[in-house]
Amino acid sequence: MEFTGILEDKRCNTLYEGIIDRNRVYWKKFSGPEDIINWIRNFSNIDEAYLALKLANNITYYNKSEIKTLAMEILKNHVKQHLASTGHLNNASLSLDDNFRDFIENKSLFVGFGLTGDSGAAISYNIHKAYSGHYNLKWRQLSEFLLSGESLENIRYIFLFDDFVGSGNQAVNFWNREMGNEERTSSLNSIKERHSYLEFFYLALAGCKEGKEFIEARIPVKVILGEEFDESYKCFSSTSRIYTEITERQQARIIMETKGQTLEPLHPLGYNNMQLAVAFDHSTPNNSLPVIWKKIEGVWSPLFERLE
Repeated sequence: MEFTGILEDKRCNTLYEGIIDRNRVYWKKFSGPEDIINWIRNFSNIDEAYLALKLANNITYYNKSEIKTLAMEILKNHVKQHLASTGHLNNASLSLDDNFRDFIENKSLFVGFGLTGDSGAAISYNIHKAYSGHYNLKWRQLSEFLLSGESLENIRYIFLFDDFVGSGNQAVNFWNREMGNEERTSSLNSIKERHSYLEFFYLALAGCKEGKEFIEARIPVKVILGEEFDESYKCFSSTSRIYTEITERQQARIIMETKGQTLEPLHPLGYNNMQLAVAFDHSTPNNSLPVIWKKIEGVWSPLFERLE
């Protein structure tokens, strides 16, 4: 399919110009127009291209600056508000800010969630770096935390930091997962069993309400999200913010699901049928539509490649 032919269609041209303008002035989410062009060539005709461009024009994307800003918002606002409202910051001799600083610097340990190479672990260094300009935090990667055998005598609170919560399955699986070797193995669950006084918080830049509820119902953690997604973030829900007209939404679903079945046969609309359109600078959650992130040489060019 020739891209020049697509732009002769008024609907497609309007959407394309909107993406390019937003890229240049605001989001800078693509390295250049060729990224969009290569992705659109995955589709078969002008009608499919129009629905694909509409999807591209409405992806929830977080660049490096937005990730750091959101990470600070989680800690300095969401976490602080939760701790204050639940009585954790109860030192009457200190101000709220000093109470909070004492809590996270002297009583808490922060852990980058996931294995080395996972998206949560991948962003933890940059988030730690952003936080270190404001607070002196104790920070570990998950494997380091589980296997170091360090004393937790002075620690009362563990903050697990991730980038995204979709279905919640990954968090629950990692909670119970044994890591290590023949000499030493451990899991978050076993640490909680050995140190029952520890209180766990699970922080994520963004995530779905249903995933948050799934996690909290199954493991002893409090989930705090920077941004919480409702049903409107699902591309093909009745309240979709992308495809608001029912006929167009039905057509888009058929196209994206059919394409998705060739890319991810078990999860053509994203892991656990989440139907999301969200991406981060460092990677893309597998809960997003595979047509957005899957790369198969000679078969499919991604818009935001998922680094697996």
